[in-house]
Amino acid sequence: MGQRTPTRSGTGSTREVIKHRKKMKNTLLLSLAPIATPSFPISLFKEAAVTRNMPMTILLILTVFAFGLLLGKIGDTYLQTSADTQPKGRVFEIRTYTTEEGRLDALHSRFRDHTTRLFKKHGMTNIGYWTPEDSPLSRNTLIYILAHPSKEAATKNWEEFRNDPEWKKVRDESEASGKIVSKVVSVFMDATDYSPLK
Repeated sequence: MGQRTPTRSGTGSTREVIKHRKKMKNTLLLSLAPIATPSFPISLFKEAAVTRNMPMTILLILTVFAFGLLLGKIGDTYLQTSADTQPKGRVFEIRTYTTEEGRLDALHSRFRDHTTRLFKKHGMTNIGYWTPEDSPLSRNTLIYILAHPSKEAATKNWEEFRNDPEWKKVRDESEASGKIVSKVVSVFMDATDYSPLK
């Protein structure tokens, strides 16, 4: 009389709480999976979620975030340093010589026998030499390209070349019967990023 029959009304509520916690745990793991790294595997996040140690989970998230920022900073610094230490590409110089009437062959002989060797002696790289196909340029024009480590180096190379006693001797001997070159046009160039020749 007066005894109350035990009720199971709390069981359903307890199951709902457990079900809700499992759902929250799975949601948390899915959200953390993209930021897991070899140094901070997802197993650590699982451990934190299973034990419901939220402070540890938050600490791991912050640690991974800080670690990612650090790696990004290191990467940016490395790329900048690499770019700064990369040697600048060569400077090219295209030169066009116009000769006096009938003196193109004499210019070819001087370049063939002496000038190209003297260019190399003074740090200039011979890239190529050309003559136009069509008249009248084919009768009085030589076009060639040199390469220099830099424009400053080119200025130094040309000064040394012009002051070389051997060049002065070659020039004077080749012009004994008359002046050879009447006009020189020089243009310095930088290779584009898509140029096969750099």
